[in-house]
Amino acid sequence: MVRPRRNTRLLGAAGALCALSAAPAARSQQVVPVVAFNNAVYHYAYTVTNNTPDDLFDLTIHVAPGVGMVQNLTAPAGFMTSYDSGLGLVDFLEDTSNFTATPLSGFAFDSPLAPQQSTFDANLTDGNGNISTLSGPVLAPLAAVPEPGTLALALLAAPSLILIARRRRASFTVDRLTQGDYTP
Repeated sequence: MVRPRRNTRLLGAAGALCALSAAPAARSQQVVPVVAFNNAVYHYAYTVTNNTPDDLFDLTIHVAPGVGMVQNLTAPAGFMTSYDSGLGLVDFLEDTSNFTATPLSGFAFDSPLAPQQSTFDANLTDGNGNISTLSGPVLAPLAAVPEPGTLALALLAAPSLILIARRRRASFTVDRLTQGDYTP
């Protein structure tokens, strides 16, 4: 009886390993930025890897909104570019190519803003009309916004600093008056 149990356990473990190895690959996108600073402008260049069997037809990078925040958009062959200055979205739209499971570089633009942590969205289609969206972190030009805690601390500290400066100035004047060094 002992021997069949061992074989059953071994068979169960082997079956579990086979099921894990046959599981589909994780659906993910990799967007790797390279940022260079040149003549007061940051150049953002991205390499995108589609790790899915689906066709990537739109890549959106979230950036700072505003006119002039993104310039000189370029994309690899088969893609068009678009920047929505009101929403702060840089879009790389597939035009003619079928982008599946291949690293592709050439997604680039310039910005006067320094890199900050942002997100990207990748829209994919499986060819049967089903569309899915994958998101992830990426470096992109964003305006530095203070955290709420930092802003509150600064607002609370300002009156205290003004009060300290006034007291120092008043005590300095009183000291000079008592020593006879001050003439109004």
